[in-house]
Amino acid sequence: MKYKNKRVKEKRPARRAGRFSFTDINLVISVFEIFSLTYFVTSIAKIDYAKTN
Repeated sequence: MKYKNKRVKEKRPARRAGRFSFTDINLVISVFEIFSLTYFVTSIAKIDYAKTN
């Protein structure tokens, strides 16, 4: 039983590291999406503002 517990403990950190890097990639993608959306909205707002003036 002790040997099995040790093996499980050894495997856990690698899985956590994998999840952490995967979540980091998702965070970067989400930040990029938000930035592109805000840029797109602001560009449309500028075009509308130019049309009104």
